[in-house]
Amino acid sequence: TSVPCGDLLRRLKDLPRDKSYVAYARGPYCVYADEAVEFLRSKRRRATRLVEGFPEWRAAGLPVETGAAAYVASARR
Repeated sequence: TSVPCGDLLRRLKDLPRDKSYVAYARGPYCVYADEAVEFLRSKRRRATRLVEGFPEWRAAGLPVETGAAAYVASARR
């Protein structure tokens, strides 16, 4: 589920505490991911910053939700 940093407070109730969250930004010097991790951790969520970019995440074979399921999950928000 993709949640823009500015929507985290509003969407926090949709983010279960028993999940882990990965924040990523536009590049290594973008602070939005760091702010998202700090916020999520302050709200008792497990969060980490993705050091590389999304293409590297996908290339590593890590989980990615795509297709209709991803669209439906985003549309519910």
